[in-house]
Amino acid sequence: MTHAANQKALQWYERSADYYAGLLGPTPPAKLAAPLRKLAELVGPGNTVLEVGSGPGRDADYLESFGVRVRRTDATAAFVEMQRARGKDAEQLDIITDDFGGPYRGALAYSVLLHISAELTDQVLAKVADALAPGGAFLTSVRASHSASDGPDISWWEHRDDFAVRVQRAGLRIEWDDHFVDSDDDAWWLFIAVKD
Repeated sequence: MTHAANQKALQWYERSADYYAGLLGPTPPAKLAAPLRKLAELVGPGNTVLEVGSGPGRDADYLESFGVRVRRTDATAAFVEMQRARGKDAEQLDIITDDFGGPYRGALAYSVLLHISAELTDQVLAKVADALAPGGAFLTSVRASHSASDGPDISWWEHRDDFAVRVQRAGLRIEWDDHFVDSDDDAWWLFIAVKD
């Protein structure tokens, strides 16, 4: 997948933001809520998490319920406007081309890296690591299998270690990981990694 393919995915989200928000619902499912709570504990109340790919803001809302601050970002203007309409501070940020700023005590990228090619994954993970303060935690999910309904622009990692080694190469230590299958029968790997 190239950067052009990533742009194609963003165009779909621009057209389908309301539809996607409706699919998500107002609160994360249990399998995603539990790692978000772990991230909130590692980050600590009052500290900031950079969320790339905030979408309509469901996960940011949940994190903030634990006293964590979230820098809400998305490359899709429609999602940024959706959050602003709810009174949230959100901004556009492209995970591939933009600087992340920092340092942050945490970073979150749920259902985002499936739109990043294997060739660009190392670059993105290095940017995440650079944006974290020492001891900062990163929570992410990546697709663990390829669904028949997926288009050609979805990245997936059949084996846990194929992605884990890239996380470690970026300078992050994996603290926790899990595997789950969502309501659409799509399989995912979840990781929490910490910067030493």
